[in-house]
Amino acid sequence: MSWGPEARLHELDLPDEILSIAHTHRDLPQAERARVEAFCTLYKEELASLHGRIARLELPKEWYTRKPLRDEVRAVQNRFHACKSLLSVLRRVPFEVMASIFEWCIVIPNAGDELDSTDDVEEEPSEWRPMARPTGLTIGGALCLVCTHWNTIALATPSLWSTMYLIARAPRIGELPLVKDPDIRGLLSWTDRLASTSHPWSLSILANSIGNPSRRRPPKEGLGVHDPSIIGAVPLAQLLHRPAALHLQRLAMVIDRYAVGLGGVTFPALTSLVLGTWNRMRSSRTHLTHPDLPGLPALKCAVLHDIIPANTVPRGILPWGQLTHLSLSGIDSRQWRALIRLCTALQKGVFDTQDGDMDVAPLYEESNREVRLEDLKELTFSWRSPFVEGVPMTGIVLPRLETLRFFMSYHDLHWDFANARNLYGALRHLSFPVYTWISGAVVIAILETVPQLEELYGKLSEGYEECLEYLTYGRELAGSTGRGRLNRMTRLKAIGIRLQTNLYRPLEPEEDPEAVDPRIRPFPYDAISEFVASRTVAVPALPGNLQRLESLVLNVEQESWAGIIVQGLKDCVRPYVGHYARRGSVSAVGEAEGLRAVVWGPEDRAGNVWYMNPTEKSTWMHWEEGQLDCLEKVDEVSLYPEHLPFVS
Repeated sequence: MSWGPEARLHELDLPDEILSIAHTHRDLPQAERARVEAFCTLYKEELASLHGRIARLELPKEWYTRKPLRDEVRAVQNRFHACKSLLSVLRRVPFEVMASIFEWCIVIPNAGDELDSTDDVEEEPSEWRPMARPTGLTIGGALCLVCTHWNTIALATPSLWSTMYLIARAPRIGELPLVKDPDIRGLLSWTDRLASTSHPWSLSILANSIGNPSRRRPPKEGLGVHDPSIIGAVPLAQLLHRPAALHLQRLAMVIDRYAVGLGGVTFPALTSLVLGTWNRMRSSRTHLTHPDLPGLPALKCAVLHDIIPANTVPRGILPWGQLTHLSLSGIDSRQWRALIRLCTALQKGVFDTQDGDMDVAPLYEESNREVRLEDLKELTFSWRSPFVEGVPMTGIVLPRLETLRFFMSYHDLHWDFANARNLYGALRHLSFPVYTWISGAVVIAILETVPQLEELYGKLSEGYEECLEYLTYGRELAGSTGRGRLNRMTRLKAIGIRLQTNLYRPLEPEEDPEAVDPRIRPFPYDAISEFVASRTVAVPALPGNLQRLESLVLNVEQESWAGIIVQGLKDCVRPYVGHYARRGSVSAVGEAEGLRAVVWGPEDRAGNVWYMNPTEKSTWMHWEEGQLDCLEKVDEVSLYPEHLPFVS
């Protein structure tokens, strides 16, 4: 007999009369209610009698008599509580309410969590945890085991079955993935629950080959169709030829490159795809075979990692021309230029562009005709800029591109000056908090091509004075003429600067001033003060329609002297800070809104943000799950941080 919390009514030795009432009625009629109440009274009296007998025992002489009495008490208590539950108002809760409760209780975590420690999934290095088995997936099945009532509700609530996780294995790298026999029945049962409805659902598939060469283990010998681990296994594609596939809306797959095995399957309602290869396959970009993907006629959003071989452009594997959101890694600048020409409906793009061998001729043809991406409003690049010398973006027009971000490491910030008008003519926001050396002269040259900019978050390593003078209102620069003679970047309302201070630092006590790098100089606090003052308190006295500075973010990078510079910056910015600490606050009548300033250093960092490539935080997320949250909702890369220290 089981007396735990999972005990069922028929396991409690209840009278047949009570079992019949429980199975027949949800809301008990008066006669049945009276019978159940009578049994409750009976069990209550029996409990009182048992407690009295235990109290009268002579201990320690009757010690062994007490244990069976206590067991009997627990049995009677279970029967008493079972009868009380039949009288509970919870039995009268409508199906719809119970279904809503089930939906709220089953929380499916994002696919970025850590892998299960199961026998099916080999442990991967901590920096490469591609896809997790959501822990909430087993709860839906558990609901069906509680009672007939719950089983009926669960099976009638398709949202409980709308997220499926599947493991498939290929016998060898490059062979098609198979689903093991023990998993087949569960997959078919799961999809059958959805087949009778039109409810959209999501599928995550971990489909790499058996074994992991990156762990440097010897290959498994003799692994073939007769191996015990895959006897009875069925090709993945065969199991997805089901009615439920008509309503599959989101698909995430981690694969061995070129061995998807879904080329003969079509998912007509699928709008979101996440597809990537194992990290170990990145070195094999010279492979010339494209993955055999399913037919995806409704696809709108895609996240693709390392699926395109070098010097190729796979035009037919995806409907590039209808994608509105695309995250793509493992391509070079020439491939990006060719692919962006195909993505004529793109609205937002995130690209991890790599180094390419420009001496090798591409294995594809690229049209030279002009292409206008009328809907593209946002671009983000990591690792390196695609606008490199030798790959001009001639013929590409981005008339509505408003936001452009670069997150690079150890690569120069390349900019297409020759085609700047077509590429950046509508730009409103520019970010390049990059992990590389940036001079003030480079920043100025870029800003000269985007005078309409409203938000700027940049990096400075040298040339502070030159860049700050350029951004200071009312400062006449040598060689400047016309409208830009005194005032430049007149629409900027938010400015952020990440300061690399190796050349602008105080000397350590033990340092010999004669022996240090002659380029090292004191930090230019006065230039900072003049720059901020010109864009705040001095604006009313200046001619022209000039935008006041509303938000200022100054970030000092990690160095032993960072705290000293942070304090100095706070002191020189403080006189110009207004009284409004939140973006969008309403000023009093006739009063201008003040500056909102944040100065922060290494000790203020709230979390481990990956400055080199923060987009890796969302590697395995669908777009609707927050593909860009790592850029838009993280204070460390925001022009409007909420939790960093304000200057007041």
